[in-house]
Amino acid sequence: MIVTARKAEMTQFDELVARGVIMGPDHFVLGDGYGNPGHHSSHFISAAKFYDARDLLQDFSRRLTERVAHWRVETIVSPDDQSLPVARLLGRLLAGTYRVPAVPCCSMESDPLPTGPLRAMIHDDVVSRGRQATELMGRLRERGVEIVGISCLFRRIDSSLFGDVPIAAALAEPLVTYPAAICPLCRAGVPVNTDFGKGRFFQAQQDEPAGFEI
Repeated sequence: MIVTARKAEMTQFDELVARGVIMGPDHFVLGDGYGNPGHHSSHFISAAKFYDARDLLQDFSRRLTERVAHWRVETIVSPDDQSLPVARLLGRLLAGTYRVPAVPCCSMESDPLPTGPLRAMIHDDVVSRGRQATELMGRLRERGVEIVGISCLFRRIDSSLFGDVPIAAALAEPLVTYPAAICPLCRAGVPVNTDFGKGRFFQAQQDEPAGFEI
């Protein structure tokens, strides 16, 4: 059963690569959610292509809804506006599952945050290192909101837990990342892709001469 499930996930991964939603293998530099270059990876997620693939969006949302329904979510909060459309779709699907009028959604970036007591799920389309989710979790807990879990479409964290809460991803297979200081792609001399992610910014930093001052 476990082998079958893993094979199914890898088949979905291969489909995403074939459709250009997941790009690679190559050498990509990722952001940390705040615009800073961080970890490196051999695969990059093209959010624009994923959002344009309506069949994938619907399939991933249904799959994710099934995985988080037992959390009994009362509200969904996203760390940014980009993840809000998927959060709203999940809210509609969960409302149908729970047979309630609505599961409200909001974004930390542009909406007032809810106040507890509420059972909240954080949704971030792509969880890389989790800095935004960590910030949002702290702000919600300060307002008396209970965090029941974190949902995402893709994750780079190889764990079923994020701190002390569960994390659920539509694509269960995590995308591997490496800290820049020990990136095997850098060590192997694989050129950084400067067309996607933070590769261009990272490369500019590497090209700066020692003692460079603005």
